[in-house]
Amino acid sequence: MGIYMNYFQLFNLPQAFDIDIEKLLFQFYELQKKYHPDANYNSIKPENNNILEKSIYINKAYQILKNPYKRAKYLLSLNLFHFKEEKNNLSDELFLNKQLKIYEQLEILKHHPERKSELNQLFDKIKYKKNYYLLKLELMFNKKKWKLAAITLYKLLFYKKFKKVLKELIKKNKY
Repeated sequence: MGIYMNYFQLFNLPQAFDIDIEKLLFQFYELQKKYHPDANYNSIKPENNNILEKSIYINKAYQILKNPYKRAKYLLSLNLFHFKEEKNNLSDELFLNKQLKIYEQLEILKHHPERKSELNQLFDKIKYKKNYYLLKLELMFNKKKWKLAAITLYKLLFYKKFKKVLKELIKKNKY
């Protein structure tokens, strides 16, 4: 096993956003049986000197591919499109305005716990948008539209983050 093998190749998966998670898990366990340091503890062969390094590499690859957001970033990097959330220059004014409106709505709801139904509606709306952008991301990857995939990922990550904020608010206020 070459240590710098593409993660998809490592697990015998197609280089795509939509992957078979069960196959990924099966391949992960098969590789760990072969390369995990505990499984090779008594082996003193020279070729096993970097077993730990290989096991770490396998774990890292698995963690990235099992997570759709990390997998998307990795796919973009394989196609020479390096995604950086914090440096994204999204110039979509409509989306930026939507973000502002959502944050304004959240600020109002934070101070009015009696508006439970509005908070739940906002949560459902955000969940829907997150799922929408997840499907759109898959479509952009299937069409090999890397820049659009990066823009879609940026939007998806906004909704993912915002959904988490809403969950915390709901939990805090016991809605």
